[in-house]
Amino acid sequence: MGPKDRYFGCAWAHLEANIPVKLLHGPWTEDRLSFLHTLNEGGANIDAENKAMLIKGLVEVIREDNYRAADVILNLEHRIERRSGYRTAFIIKPHTELLRVAVIEGGCHWDITMRLIWMESSDINFTDPAVVNWAEKKIEQGVCIGRWLLDKLEKRRNRDREAKEQLEIVGCDGLAMT
Repeated sequence: MGPKDRYFGCAWAHLEANIPVKLLHGPWTEDRLSFLHTLNEGGANIDAENKAMLIKGLVEVIREDNYRAADVILNLEHRIERRSGYRTAFIIKPHTELLRVAVIEGGCHWDITMRLIWMESSDINFTDPAVVNWAEKKIEQGVCIGRWLLDKLEKRRNRDREAKEQLEIVGCDGLAMT
C-alpha cells in the first residue's frame, strides 16, 4: 500500500464512511481485498446490519480456502469511541460454527484453521463435539491432520485456562481494563 492509498483511507475516516456492501462478498479479487483493507485502515466501518453479510463472506472464503481473503476479513476493525479516545476491536469474533466450516466443510486447511483458533478474542468452543469427532475419525483413518487439530485445540484450551488462572490470582474478574 502506497502513500496515496494511506491518504485516501484517511479521507474516509474523516467522512465517517461505511464500507460499501459490494465489498463484503465475492468475488474476492486482490484489488477488492486491498481496497477493503485500505478503507478499513483509514477508519471506514461496517454498519451493524451488514455484519451478517460480512460473516457470510467469511464463510464463503473459508469454503474456498482463500486465506488472503480470510485474513483481510478477520483483521477488519471498528472504532469504539471512549472518553479517553478511540479503541478498536475486531468486527468478527470467531465462533464455533466458523471453526466447523473450516474443519468439516473446508477440510481443515492449516492456515485458516490456525487463524481462527489463535485469534485473541473468540467464542469458539474448543471441545466442540462435531470438530473433535471429525478429528478422531481422521486419526482412525491414519490422516495426521486429525492429531494436529486436536493438539492445537488442546494448546489453545490450556492457554485460555492459564490466562484465566492468572486473572484470578491478581483478582481481576476478566473484564477488559480501560
